[in-house]
Amino acid sequence: MKEDQKYIYYVTGESIVKIEKLPQTETVTEKGFEILYFTDDIDEFAIKMLTKYKEKEFKSVSSGDLGFEVDDKETPEEAEENKELFKFIKEALADKVKDVRASKRLKSHPVCLASDGDLSIEMEKVLKMMPNSGMFRQIRF
Repeated sequence: MKEDQKYIYYVTGESIVKIEKLPQTETVTEKGFEILYFTDDIDEFAIKMLTKYKEKEFKSVSSGDLGFEVDDKETPEEAEENKELFKFIKEALADKVKDVRASKRLKSHPVCLASDGDLSIEMEKVLKMMPNSGMFRQIRF
């Protein structure tokens, strides 16, 4: 791991092949940082319990905040230009997304999802497959 890497980054997915294609990994790998690949459902549960290793915290690459500077701010012209498009997309997706915005985090992909809490997208899938998953939908984090 590089000396200036503040976090131990990880990503969860069905397989290594699918994980390598995720847009969320682009910015982290571009910086030369290493990423742990988790392919078993239990991996993310375990990492949440560990929280850190040798004083380095674990951080999902799907997190909205990766812990390093990314100039993600739109210029006022860009914001105005995209305003109607993002409003339309957000309305079309209704309660499926919290927000729709431009990102300079992406390199070769047109879109990516970022989690805004402790649950990753993969973890939500696992919890929805469990018995009593209706209870999870009611609690919604």
